[in-house]
Amino acid sequence: NKLKITTMNTNKPRLTTIIGSFLETAIHELIYTRSLYPHDAFSPSRYLQIAVHACRHPDIVDYIFYTLKVAVPGIITGIVDGLYLIFYDEENGVLLERYGFEFDLKDVSFAFLGMEDDHPNPNNSRSSNNGIDNSGIGNSGIGNSSKRGANSSNMQAMQQKDDIIANKIQELERSLRDVMLSIISLEGTQLGRKRGKTNFTGTTTFKLCLHTKHSQNQGNGNGNGNGNLED
Repeated sequence: NKLKITTMNTNKPRLTTIIGSFLETAIHELIYTRSLYPHDAFSPSRYLQIAVHACRHPDIVDYIFYTLKVAVPGIITGIVDGLYLIFYDEENGVLLERYGFEFDLKDVSFAFLGMEDDHPNPNNSRSSNNGIDNSGIGNSGIGNSSKRGANSSNMQAMQQKDDIIANKIQELERSLRDVMLSIISLEGTQLGRKRGKTNFTGTTTFKLCLHTKHSQNQGNGNGNGNGNLED
């Protein structure tokens, strides 16, 4: 399952899709690199030309997908300021590892959400006089020239805004790609286990927790993944 892809009128992906795709891939890859489940429970995939892995178990796939379906719009609007992946022992509740995703999308959101709706429609620049066709009037050549100039200006403005959005996409994807490479580098490392934490066992599971600006404690709106892969 993937977050539904919607595109702008210039075929550039929306910010929601970019963030959603990254988070979905990152969560699957973290579960893989931390060896919560056997590696044969994952299928190879690719993200921004990077080899990654996706869990094939439907319960895990659905849990991540539906959590992000709620989380990503909240991140984009600023209501959700953090998403956390927590590995813990299901029997005693001991937290083993925690990974957080926090975004500062002010500039990017402006480029995507503000400029997207500000695209002028060249068709709206055509003037009308109560439906009367003035093409036969003697000065219609001047009027048509003015219309063509307005259309040209509108097209240039649209192109400039599209270029800004494209640059924002590239900057954001470069940052997300770097984060993904950092996640991949975690495979085989001990991290918190060096501080006396035990290795993952059959009772280890995970949950995704959302933190909102009005939350007092991280973990509001959390849910549990299934620690034991059962068909």
